[in-house]
Amino acid sequence: TPNNLFLAATVFTLSKFVYNKDILISTISNGRSNPQFQNCVAMMVKTLPIALNINSDLSVADYFDYVENVWLDVLKYDCYPFTKISDKYDMFPEFFYAYHGKIIEDITINNSTIERESLEYEALKFKLSVNVIDTGDNFNMLSQYNDALYSEDLIETFMHSISIVLDKLMENPRALLKDISIVAEGDHEDFKIKPVE
Repeated sequence: TPNNLFLAATVFTLSKFVYNKDILISTISNGRSNPQFQNCVAMMVKTLPIALNINSDLSVADYFDYVENVWLDVLKYDCYPFTKISDKYDMFPEFFYAYHGKIIEDITINNSTIERESLEYEALKFKLSVNVIDTGDNFNMLSQYNDALYSEDLIETFMHSISIVLDKLMENPRALLKDISIVAEGDHEDFKIKPVE
């Protein structure tokens, strides 16, 4: 699915930036895994922890299968409150990933189509978040970050690296993860990140 493609690319890139193969992030589900809730009008979004271990010896195809299986395992337990997990294990992921699928159906009330409005929330809940939005025509990737911790240049480089990894993951499913660079071909010489001032 597009969600798993973007999740796989984001987590792979993140592991390179933090130089760690063990990655713990937060993500969300729509909270409607129970078919009885499919037509319910309510805010049911659930925050979920997702832990992945990036094995660079895997092929891209095997990595996609791994990410999908971990995602499906996490969804099995989406009814368990994240706050209980967080409190019990003193676990507070600093990175948030969300995929926002295209909304297919219009909302009609009393024969009037309701216009959707996006609500912006200014306060940061995570040190860094990546949101992927399916507009129907393309995918937009947006980031929010704590600018006391990260420079704009670093985040732009990170987001650009995710785009590069996306292309490389789709290019050759038999390629090994260890052969995938987060830098575009030919840019290796010029790749420098400015230090935070």
